[in-house]
Amino acid sequence: MTYRPRTFYEANIVTARARGSWAAVPALPCPDLEGLVLWPEMPWHDRADELEVDELRTAMLAEVDVPVRCRLGIYDNVRAGTPYQRVDGIPTHHVWPVNLFAGLGWQVPLPPVVARFGDPTGFLSDSQHVSIDVARTTIHELGAAGVGWRGWQARNYRRSNYSRPFAESSATTAGGIPLLAGLPRPEELLAGYIPRALLLSGPASPRWHYPARFSDGQHPSHPLEYGDRLVLRPEVAELLLAELVDVPSRAIVECLRDFGAFLNDRTGLELDSPANLRLPMHQGLELNVPGLRYTSFTVRRQEAPA
Repeated sequence: MTYRPRTFYEANIVTARARGSWAAVPALPCPDLEGLVLWPEMPWHDRADELEVDELRTAMLAEVDVPVRCRLGIYDNVRAGTPYQRVDGIPTHHVWPVNLFAGLGWQVPLPPVVARFGDPTGFLSDSQHVSIDVARTTIHELGAAGVGWRGWQARNYRRSNYSRPFAESSATTAGGIPLLAGLPRPEELLAGYIPRALLLSGPASPRWHYPARFSDGQHPSHPLEYGDRLVLRPEVAELLLAELVDVPSRAIVECLRDFGAFLNDRTGLELDSPANLRLPMHQGLELNVPGLRYTSFTVRRQEAPA
């Protein structure tokens, strides 16, 4: 049989249909990256304690108070979160651009079963794939990726070397900050400590600043911009920690208090949306912490390096 990388959706659709529920699709656990530091010189590794609070924009959050969400990885074989895969030694395959006039495409390592997040039903939708080659210190990102009439296709592709300062933009996030930079890993969630800032999703203005690269925000008068660093108020963290007993949830709250999170995307689907019953990889893509709203945070000033 000729080797052809399949999508996670293709590999599990028969099982899901046989059981009569999309919720029956099993997890494809993320690999253990064993403490690997990605883009070590970037600000998401620094604690937020000493960053100055932007008092004006923090006060303005009361005018736009909405729930916000943070991304998390698939852990403990639970079918939830944003998948990524390790591709050391995996052969490359040709991926065509969706736009016929965008060139000849790219050679991308694709495992036998390709895990995607977002809408897994077609390549013209918000369906993304992220992989990491530790041996080559390389991260691959495919945006709007899937199998089309020519084979594997994608709207865009980014390859970046995570041992150097991040100088590109992401192909899988609206603000351009790479997904793996702010994604809690399975081993970190289970150990109870996340040593970097996370990524938040929520409404924002079309403006952006460092470390974001662009914005698809739709609210021109909104006080927040992609690239803003939001830090959980200590009093809110204390209330949440008093109620949370499981280690992964406590790790996320403590991380938001100590490192904060960068606003990097628009608000996605609610976790109880009917679409989640139809599209298995939306389930658990982002985490809703009860009571976590914009007013739970302060806005900190993250300056670009000179």
